[in-house]
Amino acid sequence: MAARVILVEPDPEQREQFANAIKGSAFEVCQYTDTNKAAVELYDQLRPHLLVLRVVSSEMGAGNALDTLKKKNRDVKVAVSYDVRSTHLLMSAYSHGAISAIKQPFRLHRVVEKLTYAVASERHEKLAGAIIRLEHPVEVRYKGTSLFSWARVGFCERLGLSDMDLNTERSLKPRSGLKVDLLLPPPAGTMKVMGVVEDVESTRPDNWCGYISLRNMTTEMQSAIEAFLVKAARKL
Repeated sequence: MAARVILVEPDPEQREQFANAIKGSAFEVCQYTDTNKAAVELYDQLRPHLLVLRVVSSEMGAGNALDTLKKKNRDVKVAVSYDVRSTHLLMSAYSHGAISAIKQPFRLHRVVEKLTYAVASERHEKLAGAIIRLEHPVEVRYKGTSLFSWARVGFCERLGLSDMDLNTERSLKPRSGLKVDLLLPPPAGTMKVMGVVEDVESTRPDNWCGYISLRNMTTEMQSAIEAFLVKAARKL
């Protein structure tokens, strides 16, 4: 069964572009609306898998729409569409809970990638960003930031664009810094990032899970990780 999407888009040509972009994919538009407000009002009735709001809408901005939707369902999944004139408003949409952003005009492969990422993601119980469960864990090499720290090996089962889980045989120190090597398969390859241990909990006597926020992610690194996550997400 296809994942149902409410698309906010008043322009008939953009609607047609979006429909062409997802043709033959795992997504279908169950309802088009002209405004964010109309999409919010239809949410309870249609209960889609995903909403695609507009960053700029004639009735109800993306931030207000996201806040209203999250009162209805804390785990609602929302992407936003934008054009070059509204790029400066994206950070506000992300801060209100948007998972991904789709640039207009709608490009064939990018639309499906962005929708897949949004649908596969989940809210992290400890961290702020959206995170995705991986079909196969990724090896991670990590060490502290001091000169005398030794490199150790762990693995990651959940990864996002700004956060990750790190499973280790030794407990990590909360609020400590880490140098992290994510050993992703090609074309992403190994990524060297800085992280901060936000929280730690024991999952078994010999295993710990650290919740890590990633701090020096460039746009290029996030794009590479996103492309990896679209393919590596655990099937729903």
